[in-house]
Order: sequence, then C-alpha cells, then structure tokens
Amino acid sequence: MDNTTREYKTKDFYLAVTIKSLGHMLKRLEPDEFGKGFFYFVFDDTEQKISQVEMDLINRKLLVEPKLFVDTIREFKQKIHD
Repeated sequence: MDNTTREYKTKDFYLAVTIKSLGHMLKRLEPDEFGKGFFYFVFDDTEQKISQVEMDLINRKLLVEPKLFVDTIREFKQKIHD
C-alpha cells in the first residue's frame, strides 16, 4: 500500500462539512491566494476516498446524520471567523 500523503482541498463549504461529517479529519484551513476571506478546507486523503464522497454527493447517494452535519457547520464557521 502506498502511504504517500495526499491532500484533498475544497473551497466548497458544504462539501467540506459533508466530508468532515463522514469521519474525515480536517487537516487545516488555508487562506486562498487572493486574500478575499475565502479558505480552502484541506483534508488528508491518503487512501483517496474523498473523491468518492464527492461523486456520491453529486449523485445523491450520501446519508449524513443531521445533528452532526449542523454541529460541523457551527464548528467550521467558528474556525473561519476566529
């Protein structure tokens, strides 16, 4: 198995919330290169599973526990505004 560290980055807030709600750990927030107050949400993706999450989201094949989803929204907003 290849243990090379891979990262998955997205600016999409709700995709990032979904990814975290499904158990993937947020590695860091990274300000976008233009400094307009936008961030990239960066996740470790060693096993390259997050691209499948993205496809399942697009194809409406995901189920996420609602309370966890809402709690993650609050958590991410707190991180952005700190």
